[in-house]
Amino acid sequence: MTRSFAVAALCLSLTASAAESPVVVVLPPAFQGGRASEGIALAIQEHASALLLSKREWVLHGRQLANMASRHRMKLDAMGDPNVARQAAERVGARVFAYSTATKTPKGWKLDYAVGKVGEVGVKEGSVEFPAGEAVLVPAAATAIASAVRAAQGVKEDPFPTALPSKDGAMRDFAACQALLLEQPLGLENPTVLNQVQLTRAVGLCGAAVKADPQLHAAWGSLALAAAFLGNDERAVFALSQAKASGTPVANAILARFWLVTRYQSGEAGEKVLLEAIATLPGFLLARTYLPELYTALGRHQDAARLWQEYAARTPTNAFIISRLAGSLAKLGKTAEAASFAEKALAFDPDSEELSLELASRYVDGGQLDKAMAVLEPLAAKKDVRGEVLVRLGYAKLLAGKLDDANALLTRAYASAKAPGEWRTRGRAKLNLALLAFKQDKKDDAKKLLGEAAKEGLSLKPTPEMKDVVALLTPEEAQQLEAKGKAASGEVSPFPLAKGEVQPAATREKAPKGFEPVDVK
Repeated sequence: MTRSFAVAALCLSLTASAAESPVVVVLPPAFQGGRASEGIALAIQEHASALLLSKREWVLHGRQLANMASRHRMKLDAMGDPNVARQAAERVGARVFAYSTATKTPKGWKLDYAVGKVGEVGVKEGSVEFPAGEAVLVPAAATAIASAVRAAQGVKEDPFPTALPSKDGAMRDFAACQALLLEQPLGLENPTVLNQVQLTRAVGLCGAAVKADPQLHAAWGSLALAAAFLGNDERAVFALSQAKASGTPVANAILARFWLVTRYQSGEAGEKVLLEAIATLPGFLLARTYLPELYTALGRHQDAARLWQEYAARTPTNAFIISRLAGSLAKLGKTAEAASFAEKALAFDPDSEELSLELASRYVDGGQLDKAMAVLEPLAAKKDVRGEVLVRLGYAKLLAGKLDDANALLTRAYASAKAPGEWRTRGRAKLNLALLAFKQDKKDDAKKLLGEAAKEGLSLKPTPEMKDVVALLTPEEAQQLEAKGKAASGEVSPFPLAKGEVQPAATREKAPKGFEPVDVK
């Protein structure tokens, strides 16, 4: 299939699939005339989204929405504005979107809500009033929004189940816990640098919520996930058992179970957890992102590309998903097709630095170094340029034979990447400088720079381009450098880690008490 035909075929499939199973995003309500407790808007968004999970809709999880908002520097508390809401919906590739505003009244709250469709001007509006108290507000507002989404599509189904009554304090603690969890980045292909202080607070808040109200099953799920992130796996296992008792699928509980079985059993066990979640909840889009990420970590790039393409077919304007498809195609050696999709992603979001870096990398994969440098140079000229941009531009210059420019850029990259989480950037800067020194026949300098890269925590792999450089080290020297390399701190993964790199084939030895393995036979 030619590149142009592949793009055309994908675009042709987008409209039909979007029509048969619309992607829905519920945006967190804005609050006026009174300040909501921490995370209450996100708790409403999360509960409304959970109610909508069905065979009809594909529903964006709050984490996906938070990630998009972070990439675009959008404020989650400003999405009650209809223009902001429509823009957010387009960026996550949703067809149907719901936005709302909660206004303080003498007796409680009034919720004004609207449901719109991307590509259509009109919206369907409504309003409802609630008494004061978070325990009433969260489930009642979520139910009203979810019902409005269904009604706007002309869907007539049984009423949503009534949530068990809770306590205001428990709901406040759960909402604050959930808000902290959503701030944590969760990737599978590489370790994630987490905020330990925030996670510890999240565990405490969710623990307080379930202590006050043991029937708040969503809080048990969030407690399980937060505890798993922190490595408190025994507590995570216990919290999972309590969430399971509800008999209702809880998104964070599913994710926590995935992390635990992948950590203690195998990637294939994690795969089964995700596949079963999608079979039960076909619209659980967060599971549909975790699955291809898992396949990528396991080296199953053909499977990953297939799933990214299916996802992209449902969210035609979601630049992030299209860029992930480009990445999988690149790993399959389809460099021209990968670059085409990376171009498509950036066209949807021209101001995105991350997508620009992705496109430059795809150009480098295909040997189009001039194009890569043209993308990166405007980013490198910014006053607040990140070290990652300088590393990638320096590497492109190195491959192009512009060694003096490469040396200056890579040296700047190392100096500017000061944050603890930027250790890979520092390590790659030193590794590329070692390659540069080798090209200049400065073998002693190259060996020294290899050592500095290893000390940053980078594993010295004899890749095709680096094998001659790494071969400068004796086996004993290489072993000593690997031993001296400092381990990355504050990083976590569902896989065991070795020097900051995921080990998909490895598992932790002793599972916590009560851990239930997955039958993968």
